[in-house]
Amino acid sequence: KVISFTIPNVEKGDIVEYIYEDYEFNPWNKDFFEVSWFFGGDDPVYHSKVEIKLPEGKKLYYKLKNVEEIKVDSIVENGTRYIFEHYNSIPFVQEPMMPSPEEIYPKLISSIFKDWEYIMNWYAEFQKNRMIVTKKIQMLTDSIIKGAKDDDEKIAKLYHWVQRNIRYISIKGAASSSVSGHKALETLKNGYGDCTDKAILFSTMLKAAGIEAYPVYLETNDGPDLDVDIPTFWGNHAIVEVFPKDKEPFFLDPVSTFNRYPSFASMDHGVHSICAMKNAIHFIPVPEPEKNLRNYNYEIYINDNLTGIVNFLSNYEGDWEAGIRGYWDYLKGEEVDMAFENMVKSVSPDAELLHYNIFNLNDISKPFKLRIIYKMDDIIEKSGDVYLLKLPEISSRYTFKELVLEKRNFPLVYETSSMITHRFYIELPKDVKILSIPDELNINKGKLKYTGKYIVKDNVIIFTDRFERRDRKIEKDEYADYRNNIIEIRNFTSKPIIFERSKK
Repeated sequence: KVISFTIPNVEKGDIVEYIYEDYEFNPWNKDFFEVSWFFGGDDPVYHSKVEIKLPEGKKLYYKLKNVEEIKVDSIVENGTRYIFEHYNSIPFVQEPMMPSPEEIYPKLISSIFKDWEYIMNWYAEFQKNRMIVTKKIQMLTDSIIKGAKDDDEKIAKLYHWVQRNIRYISIKGAASSSVSGHKALETLKNGYGDCTDKAILFSTMLKAAGIEAYPVYLETNDGPDLDVDIPTFWGNHAIVEVFPKDKEPFFLDPVSTFNRYPSFASMDHGVHSICAMKNAIHFIPVPEPEKNLRNYNYEIYINDNLTGIVNFLSNYEGDWEAGIRGYWDYLKGEEVDMAFENMVKSVSPDAELLHYNIFNLNDISKPFKLRIIYKMDDIIEKSGDVYLLKLPEISSRYTFKELVLEKRNFPLVYETSSMITHRFYIELPKDVKILSIPDELNINKGKLKYTGKYIVKDNVIIFTDRFERRDRKIEKDEYADYRNNIIEIRNFTSKPIIFERSKK
């Protein structure tokens, strides 16, 4: 039930005081009690006060975040009453790609639990009763993993099967849907389920294959991370933690329809997860940059009339591959032709598409690749007696709109790490004399590493570069260097190759 109201005769400069009571009629679990409270938000708050009353024998465990000064009292009278008061909360100015506001607001987190044991047991009981290997699940699992040479291949086959054959449909209303999910067999029969359902089914099929795995709960990284010190009902998503016999545990997200094993959705990276069956809280690490690769290869042949043929080939890893595969899977028929036409026209309005290929679109167990061949009549620019050749597209990949601010008050937050690599093979006419190429650039500072260089041999130029961002968060005191380095990379990749032609 939602109640809205208006306060009449309010004028600029007024202070509005209101009190409300949140009444929970039928809690999911009557042994749970937790309170989260924001003392500020998008509007200025002069005075924010929250009172929490507990019966005798109960203690409140709490944590205050982003709070410099706050008044805290406790009064023992037929139980214990806790009072938290905060004054003068001023809204912050939004910045591009900043942390979730819930990480910034002055906040109270509280619970009656000293440790996670009760919550873990409650979660685990749901999972035990739903991860049942039935005859149907065993037979299906055996048929999917048939021929697999090792556990790694078994995991991959089962991962891709659940991704592609169980539709993601989320209808959440209570603990029975958001935490417990349905029994594995029911989700299998339905052919659909939410994140919890898919995590339970996938874990159960791995169990049938002799591989230990369990659902874990987490808050995706567009929201606040779990505070491990205060046990609370937590999470907006469920994925799977796998415990192989011969290597470290790792995570998979069967909701990710297009991710190729072992990648999983970047919204899950860099947060804590609750593994109830292990009675443990585990951190989901940010993958190494090469796990989020964009690799671009160009072969460019410049004709005697200074027109060019460009042969482009790209491949990807992680969410980049998943996102691009999903985009091309969505397009049908003439939409595909039109999309490729638009791609080459974005390089140059005069570019002419000659040919394209999409590799492994529907087989997510294999790397996805794109090949585009196109003609450019204006690939070379003339300036007086010399000619200029700029590498197509590359500088746009190093134009990051989130760097618009010269300085920040909050960290710059990405979903995950990143790697971009290029290789350009450029063959020029025999009568060309190269006058200038940009000097090699090397940067290795903080969380960013970049190398880019040209090699010239006769009439052939080869350019290679490699960009790495090793984490998902750039702290505010790292931002200025990071921004300046990106600008340096963009300027470097924008510089032209300068040449002249022999006079006949």
